[in-house]
Amino acid sequence: MLFFLISLLFPERPLSPQVMIGSHISVNNSPFAVFYQPALLPEKLSFAFSYAKPYEGLPINFFESAISFSLFKLRWGLGFSHFGEEIYREDLIILSLSYKNSLFSIGSNFKLLSLYIPEVISHNEPSLDFGTVFYFPFDIKVGAFTRNFYRSKEYKTHIPSLFALSFGVTHKALEFFFDLISEEDHPFTYSIGFKINLLESFYLRGGLRSEEKIIGVGFGITPGFVSLEGFYRVHPFLGSSFSLSLSLYKN
Repeated sequence: MLFFLISLLFPERPLSPQVMIGSHISVNNSPFAVFYQPALLPEKLSFAFSYAKPYEGLPINFFESAISFSLFKLRWGLGFSHFGEEIYREDLIILSLSYKNSLFSIGSNFKLLSLYIPEVISHNEPSLDFGTVFYFPFDIKVGAFTRNFYRSKEYKTHIPSLFALSFGVTHKALEFFFDLISEEDHPFTYSIGFKINLLESFYLRGGLRSEEKIIGVGFGITPGFVSLEGFYRVHPFLGSSFSLSLSLYKN
């Protein structure tokens, strides 16, 4: 029951390293776009896996896996995520679809949410996400993402919707991200993130998120078709979390 209470009091979840403190444009050309902005799915075949042991001292596991590919002039993605442990578990299965041209891209997620608490509840719930991104000169991107905009009436109050308006500059040398986030039954939040390429295959990233007062820093190593990333962040109440992700891209 402890983890059920945590889920109600602290709905903020750990995020994969590619999603810097909640920035939705930072998943540009990453398989993790399946979860955070389907309009940014990569064109080439790619696979990613992320694992975190969040909230120091608590026996909770969090992981995500995703694969993306192109078919029939569209971009597709499949994903699975897990959060919890034996007495509280949230699982997510997701199918993503997107279309991109030189001016904009659009995408949608078809999801099945699963909540399991032994002898309390076992329920599966379908949901939908939608995202769009517009492309401007000088590597500027502006996007919008809405999560769980469809839920059944019975569970609508238990599955909060979210809307994020995102701004990103994705220059090769320096990337900067800013999000305005509105989540149901929560005040407005903003997040700021950055990524600095120090060497051809090594970079640093970091950011902060206002509502939960979370800060984080991370690194990335990208030798060829492989990307290894780590991210460390600190929650003011739940302590620190460290996550690692591994991505593989077809050349």
